[in-house]
Order: sequence, then C-alpha cells, then structure tokens
Amino acid sequence: MKKTIFATAALFFLGAGIAAQTAAITAPKANDVWMLGNKETIHWNYTGNAKVRLVLFGPSGAKVGVIKAGLALSDGAFTWSVGDLEGGGAAPVAKGYRIRLRLDGSTDTLSTSAEFEIASASVIPPDPLPPPPPGGNPPAGDPPGGKKIFPRDRLRPPDPGLILPILRVSKPVDGTQVIPPIICPINWTLPGSAYDKVNIILYANGQPQWNIATNTENDGFFDWKLDGLERTGKYVVRVQTPDGKIHGDSGVVTIAANPLPPDQHKRVIARDADTLLAKSATISVKSLNCFFQDCGLATVTVKVRVDATPADGEKDFILSPDVGHPQFGSLFLRCQVEDPLFSQTGAFSVSPGYDGWISLKGGGGSLKVRQVYPQTVPGGDSQFEIVFDLKPPVPLKGQLVVHKMPRDLLGAGNVCKQYYFPKLIVTVHLVTQAGEAVDARMKYMIYSEKDCSVYAVTPPGEVTNCQEGVQDW
Repeated sequence: MKKTIFATAALFFLGAGIAAQTAAITAPKANDVWMLGNKETIHWNYTGNAKVRLVLFGPSGAKVGVIKAGLALSDGAFTWSVGDLEGGGAAPVAKGYRIRLRLDGSTDTLSTSAEFEIASASVIPPDPLPPPPPGGNPPAGDPPGGKKIFPRDRLRPPDPGLILPILRVSKPVDGTQVIPPIICPINWTLPGSAYDKVNIILYANGQPQWNIATNTENDGFFDWKLDGLERTGKYVVRVQTPDGKIHGDSGVVTIAANPLPPDQHKRVIARDADTLLAKSATISVKSLNCFFQDCGLATVTVKVRVDATPADGEKDFILSPDVGHPQFGSLFLRCQVEDPLFSQTGAFSVSPGYDGWISLKGGGGSLKVRQVYPQTVPGGDSQFEIVFDLKPPVPLKGQLVVHKMPRDLLGAGNVCKQYYFPKLIVTVHLVTQAGEAVDARMKYMIYSEKDCSVYAVTPPGEVTNCQEGVQDW
C-alpha cells in the first residue's frame, strides 16, 4: 500500500513539474519589421526552466528552420542576428513570419509570436556629415589640403548609385483567396527605377515554385491567369528586377480548390431543397485522424469531424446524395496526399501522391465512404463525421534522413535522425441553398517505425546542428 501511494505521489509531482512549463512570446510584436542581419531580441514571459528552442515558420505556415536550440526557458530572451538559422542558411526576406517556442526534443509548442516581417535595407546611407567648427565659428584659414569647407559640401546628397528604390507589392493583399479558373491582379510600385522589365515568381515556404511571368513590362500591373491546374495551398507573389537586386513580396494568398464550373455551385436537384438544405452555414474541420491498415500506407482509413453552424438557427438539414449538387449531393470532400522525397544527395522535393474527390454518391477507385453520421444534422451548433478509406494507386511512404555528425573525442561518429511523413489535406464542401461552405485541415500521416520500415537516405557530408524527430515541411 505504501509503494502505491509513493508511486502515485511521485507521478503527481512529475506531472505538476511538466505542467509548470508555460511561456508567452512578447517580441516580435504584430507587424514588426526586422531588418535582415540586424541584431533583434526575442522576448518571452515564462514559468519553469525547461530546455527550449526557437523555431521560425514562414508565411505559408511551414517550418523554415531552427533559430536556436538548447536555450533555458528561464532565459526569457535571445538576441538574434535576423535571418540566421542554426546549421547554416538564412531566412529570405518576406512578410508573415512567426516564431514558435518549443520544448527541446518535442513538437509541443509553448507559445507562438505574432506575425512579423523580415526586410532588407534599401538605402546605403552617405558618409556622415563632418562636425561643425567649435563655437559655431568658421575655422581660421584653410583646412589641411588647402580646400575650404562650404555648407553645400557638408550637405552633399548621397551617390545616386548607392540608393536602391523600394519595390512594394500592393496586390494580392494578405489573406486573399483565389478559386481557379480566375484572373488574379498583381499590382506593384517601383518609383524612380531604370528597370523596364520585372520577373514575377510564386513562392511557398520561402522557396520559388514557378515563374508567373518573365521579363514582363514594369508598368505596375499584371493579370495572373490561373487555369485550375495549380496546386492548392498558401503562397507569396514576389516581383523582382531581372538582376535580382530589388524585390517585393505580396501578402499570403491561398489557392483553393474548385473542380466544377461556377454556374453549378448553387444548383440543387430536389424540389424541397429549401426544407432539406441549410439556408447557409459555416463549417470548421475540428479533427482529422488516420488509421493504417497495412504497411506502406497502401490502405488508410480517414476520419473527419466537422463543426457546422447553419445561419437559419435551429433548422435541421440533411447529408444526402439526392439533394444539393447535381453531381455530388449535399456533401463532398477533396483528398490530397503529398509525399516527401529526398534524393541521395539530400535534395528535397514533394511528390503529389494522390488527389481525388469523394461524395455520398461514392468516389474514385481509390476512395470509398464507410460512414457518414448523423445523416440528419440537428439545427444550431452541431457536428457530423465522415469516415472513408483511401487506397492510393502508388503506396505512400515516409522517409528517414540520417545526417552524419562530427566525430567525438573517442573517434565515434554520431548521427541525427529526421523523419518526414506524407501530408494529408482534406477539404470539406457542404452544399447549402446559398452555395458551398468550405473548410480544410492538414495532418501528417505518422506511423511507427517499429511496425513499418521507413525508407532511409543518408546525404553526403556532415552537419553540426540537427533537430531530431518528426519534421514539419
């Protein structure tokens, strides 16, 4: 009995110690602009003294890299050379960055900063003005060298060759969502520039994805035509001069899915649709879970839980293949899977593992509905669940990237293991009388290496810093 009490008490105090680790990042503040290479201090309030790390996340919400690991939570601050990342590399100039304070060796996040911008200096200042003569009187005689100093010499303008104009992208604005096919206007200003042409590039997670336009006129306007073949996700539009010396970035723009012509979105096929469908609604995908039936992710059962809030109060609505969209009924989902791929050289790329649609009328050969519950959704704030099986044409797989570390004093070589798993994105469409309510959620399809093997890659060379465990990408 005493042993049981002791064990319980020990567990209680252990749990209390873990729970005591709390923090709140206070700097950077919302909309702060930090200049690349400058020294800025990241501040946080805290309770506890656990080991933590600071991780930088980009405008698309993806991990850019570790700023600093092995910090004590009780430090309360870290002075950062803005843009520098552990292990080499630097964050690019962009808006919409966030810093996460995480427990070392864990993906648990204690606090996330407000969004801030990393910008580059646009003007190289002229030489400092010479000091005025003592007492405000002009110096007696000529200065050394025989040249008199006149006010226009002391107030000389900077060399025009040292001034870089500032390029600002005003459209698309932060938070823009586009649903292809559509034309998205891109607007920018580049005052006082001698450049006749600019390039327009689409970025995601700080990396260029594709060229929107090359050597287009520097007139401040461009119509970006999206044809529906673009990958959905969050992006930043960059306008830059052909030599790459001057650039500006837009706010974060989301490319959303639209598999159907716009004129079909509000069509219904039931005469009593007004009694069966919600007048309008908002939805939120609250949870997304995966259950693996075999190794290699050849078959995955996916469970999606959705919160629904109809605008017409307590009126019930139904989930049925017979009412709503003429092709899909009143509920359909887009299921996308992306597979991480590392070459033996360590180069990272993303493979579109699967992209398909499923509805209450069924899905493609790779998707099968198992359950939708309840089919009659009560009015007010309600929940419903969809369970379906996913069988991609090509089995998915995670990857284990084994980095070599420098040898220790005894001559033994250490390694750092980083796990990359496929990414699942599910977009839910609920048809209402007013159109569609849409929301999406992402989840990494993580499975145990003890149960299924993970394909391993060992890049050449050594790294001095490496954060082990499951990686965001």
